[in-house]
Amino acid sequence: EKTVWSFTTETAPPFWEEGYPSITNQTIDGFVFNAWADQEGVFYGVVTLNSSPPTVEDIEQGLNGSARISFNEAVDDITIPTSITVLFNSNTALGNTYFLHVVYKAGGKYSEVATLQVDRVVPEVLSSNPAEGTIVFPVTESIEILFSEEVVGIDGDSLDANHFSFELKDKTIPVDFSISVVTESEMTKVVLTPTTALIEDTTYTITISEVYDLSGNPSDPVSITFETDGVSTWTGGGNSSDWSDPQNWGGVDFVQYKSVVISSLANTYPEITKGIIDVHNLTIQPGAVLTHTGGTLNVTGLFTLESSVDVNGSYINSGAVGAVLNVEGGNVNVEQVINNIDLSYVISSPTDGSTADNFGGYYPLYYYENSSDSWQPISFSSAMTSGVGYRMWTDDTMVNFSGDFNIGSVLVSLSRTDGQGYGWNFVGNPYPAAIDWNLLNVTEESTIEDNFWMWMPTQKSYGSYSASTGIAVNIESSKIPSNHGFLVKVKQGLTSG
Repeated sequence: EKTVWSFTTETAPPFWEEGYPSITNQTIDGFVFNAWADQEGVFYGVVTLNSSPPTVEDIEQGLNGSARISFNEAVDDITIPTSITVLFNSNTALGNTYFLHVVYKAGGKYSEVATLQVDRVVPEVLSSNPAEGTIVFPVTESIEILFSEEVVGIDGDSLDANHFSFELKDKTIPVDFSISVVTESEMTKVVLTPTTALIEDTTYTITISEVYDLSGNPSDPVSITFETDGVSTWTGGGNSSDWSDPQNWGGVDFVQYKSVVISSLANTYPEITKGIIDVHNLTIQPGAVLTHTGGTLNVTGLFTLESSVDVNGSYINSGAVGAVLNVEGGNVNVEQVINNIDLSYVISSPTDGSTADNFGGYYPLYYYENSSDSWQPISFSSAMTSGVGYRMWTDDTMVNFSGDFNIGSVLVSLSRTDGQGYGWNFVGNPYPAAIDWNLLNVTEESTIEDNFWMWMPTQKSYGSYSASTGIAVNIESSKIPSNHGFLVKVKQGLTSG
């Protein structure tokens, strides 16, 4: 017997050609839709806000009129793609991402639904330096503007100086500048560099004209208004410590929120006793002193204590409850000049965050261990302990301490090991100002002798001070400079101090 098989062939559903469908030539008015399938038929499309595709029947029916845009086109030539222009309307306004869902129908069968993204999101200024409203922009810095996506001019060319205006606010005096434009991570960054430094304490406005993303969406014009930083210099001309006296600022009022320099040439130095003082960068020159006994000092920028070969700048905080300093530890910069990089020094940190890396990271720091009469290293990442003296080498002629200032009492443990280090202990000045041994209240009942010794690297000998006689040898006085370590001695008969 023979087996007879009966079957009926069916036409396959249409398939999209590789690379199709697609959207090209998008502008603010619309886009070109390109379709190409393997059979003659009709393509249907709907634009919605939903990324999930509707059913093929709903697409064919234009979502029964609820689509933001719907279209269809018959195709009778499949040797080339078919392209049509689709115009935006009031239902596809700028500011959103839309989704085009398309299907191809041939011989009563449907292709797979293809979903294409239609970008109508307007490009924006994502960030800028300076930001709108900045009041302390450095006069020598360039302006950086970062857009939310890649942007170009109306003709599709790269942005140039014609897309920006830079002028003194309310004076319409233009500022000459050069421009660089780069695209990183699909975002355009523009850098405007003034050809000459900006003017201190002056208001400027940068206006960015209409730019376009690669989908043809235009931005709104944007203006950025900012002020440059100004520097108030304390001259001490008022012969008083009054922060609010204009004579102490060269005859002009101190300007809140701007930068301040305490000059080493001043006749007198300031004391903050009350109120709220807001500054940007605060710089205390070598030999100058800022005393803080009350009120709040807010430093939003850098707090720098400068150093010279002979003397350091000083900040004296009384430690009183009402004397409040607000500054980020990472913005604190305490300088220390190194006279000769071929010598070793005994230093002490005025902050709580300094490590060997602050001194170039060339060599470890060493502390003196009384029990073994030896110098022991600490790791490069270990923070210096407040009140401890460290032996240090560096290849830099200027080193810097950073972190929060040490304020208030600092307790240092001392020991005596007879036969080893005896009573010697290397300690350090933990404050960003000199300390006076005579004010430390060392008495007959104290566990340490009423003397101190300092290593003098350039002289390769020790200097000393005896409180009982008031005599200083190889040093000037009873004062121990900031950033310096020194020796004290636990009395005989004791094991600690």
